[in-house]
Amino acid sequence: MCEVTVLLGAEIEMQAAYERCWTEGQADEIEGRFRSALQQLGNHPRSGKLYVGRFHRLVVSRTDYGFFYVVETRGVVIHALLDLRQSPANIRRRLGLD
Repeated sequence: MCEVTVLLGAEIEMQAAYERCWTEGQADEIEGRFRSALQQLGNHPRSGKLYVGRFHRLVVSRTDYGFFYVVETRGVVIHALLDLRQSPANIRRRLGLD
């Protein structure tokens, strides 16, 4: 298992996703899905598809979200958690690619 580091921007995006939930039960469910996805990345760092450049994307099951991350020698570094319903241009901008 490799180390998974979540950068501050991604932490803030996870918190915002929790706050958008309608009920506490929904927040708990989405938090569990995020944790499962992060655990998957720790066990299988390249399980997400290569998105663009050095970034991989792992779609969080049964949500509209995806983790955008880079595999480094020290482990997985999560750069963003983004709503995948937005335009690819917005995603690229958030990742600093435009």
